[in-house]
Amino acid sequence: CLDILLEVSLLSAYNAAPRKGHLDQAYNIFSYLKRHQPQCIVFDPSTPEVNIEFEEFQNDAWKVFYQSEEEALPTDMPSPH
Repeated sequence: CLDILLEVSLLSAYNAAPRKGHLDQAYNIFSYLKRHQPQCIVFDPSTPEVNIEFEEFQNDAWKVFYQSEEEALPTDMPSPH
């Protein structure tokens, strides 16, 4: 089984501003897959089951960890509306 997860992950970081070199690397991935037949790309269509209570991630939960830290705000910051 071929694992191209790392290469695809690295290329996906450039989705916002891809360059020609990124397209060339994508072609290299497809060339690799073509040379190592019979392989296929498998997608898992199922939705992952995530059981997280979002109350655990509220800002107050971090106050214990960052007790003495304060957010650095610029002095010339405009006031909120």
